[in-house]
Amino acid sequence: MVHARLLPFFIAILLIGQLSAQVTIADAGPDQYLCSTYAFLQGNAVSSGEVGTWTLVSGSAAFTDATDPGQQITALGPGILVLRWTITNGTNTTTDEVAIWIYDGAAPPANAGVDITVVLPQTSGQLLGSLYTFPTTCIWTIVSGTATIVDPTDPYSMTVGLSVGSNIFEWTCDNGPCGVTSDNVVITVEEAMALGWMPAMEGVRTLFDPHMERLSIIAPENIDRVILTDQMGRIVLDRSMNARSASLDVSHLSIGAFVVRAVMDDASFYEHFVVVR
Repeated sequence: MVHARLLPFFIAILLIGQLSAQVTIADAGPDQYLCSTYAFLQGNAVSSGEVGTWTLVSGSAAFTDATDPGQQITALGPGILVLRWTITNGTNTTTDEVAIWIYDGAAPPANAGVDITVVLPQTSGQLLGSLYTFPTTCIWTIVSGTATIVDPTDPYSMTVGLSVGSNIFEWTCDNGPCGVTSDNVVITVEEAMALGWMPAMEGVRTLFDPHMERLSIIAPENIDRVILTDQMGRIVLDRSMNARSASLDVSHLSIGAFVVRAVMDDASFYEHFVVVR
């Protein structure tokens, strides 16, 4: 039995034990959204007798001192980095997590791809926007014309219900704190198509050999790029070059009509040909 005069002493010891068991509530700081390959952590300070430690929950980073609440971490790549700040006094432990969104500052601006042409009765076409890396988001919108974009977030989405004439689409990429960029592409729907050889400009000739299944292009100046699209407006061949002539193997093409586009000094010249077997 505890003597009444010793009771306050024992109560004091009990309170001191309870206080020593308490630990600072961990706070990992606010989420961060950065256009950078490094970040400064913002964990709260620890009290005497406590130890704080950072650990990676997901992602990768290089630490200099995992016990420093405000340390700099480096070697960060695009994505979401999750870290946990743990404070312990040997008896009790508290934790808190923070997410750091890293955007790619070296990512190229949005590119909507090359203009294409389709011919009635086809009223669909394939878009060819630039790829993007999470957490960047990109989306297609219609600037002019009437169409339905099958998947607005797919760089290679199909479009259906195109109107005759020019249909303009915009590819917009939101790269967070690194900025927002956009680019336009035109899908032209023609009302009629001429088959066979039809010179796009004086001196430019194309020839399709159905037996050898090769498409030849001859121009008075260097051709920078050749693009073939099918009746659906899908790009079936895209070849960069730097020559006045080209002989392309098109044996992989199915039976049907195609549009060939030759790009020279940023000017485009179109012609149509038909694969018949």
